[in-house]
Amino acid sequence: MTPIALYMVGVLKDPGSMQLIGHVSLAGMFLAYFVHYSTKNGQTLGMQAWRLRVVTITGAPLGKGRALARTLLAAAWLAALTTGGEQWFAGHYVLAVPLLAVFFAAYAWMLANRPEQALHDTLAGTKVLFVPRPNRRAAAATDSEQSASESAPSPPAGPESGKAG
Repeated sequence: MTPIALYMVGVLKDPGSMQLIGHVSLAGMFLAYFVHYSTKNGQTLGMQAWRLRVVTITGAPLGKGRALARTLLAAAWLAALTTGGEQWFAGHYVLAVPLLAVFFAAYAWMLANRPEQALHDTLAGTKVLFVPRPNRRAAAATDSEQSASESAPSPPAGPESGKAG
């Protein structure tokens, strides 16, 4: 929206500048989204759907620096895929082969190593864990036991209550 707003108020007239500001804005939103959700609870919206969580190697939540490093490293191999694909279909194989090799190396790393670490996770010191589905029956039983104990009347004080007579 930034380039459109600047164009409408008359600040930008050059389409090249609009495109550059648009790309920078989009990259900023991309980074902000992934860094925010990685540090907030270790899950983006997609990771919540797949029940995955990203943590450090020790299992601690990610800090902003580590989340930013992980996001930039992941974006680098995705950029290698898109740029390499463009170069391949344009017939520039000398440029395409090394870029596509970077992308496939990232996936080969994940297949050859532990399943919770892709190449960008290894370099950033993070891992992705599977979050088990909560047991709804156990949670419902605990809730009903707790509500039953709260609503039950307390027993009357009698001789067993500890009063000496």
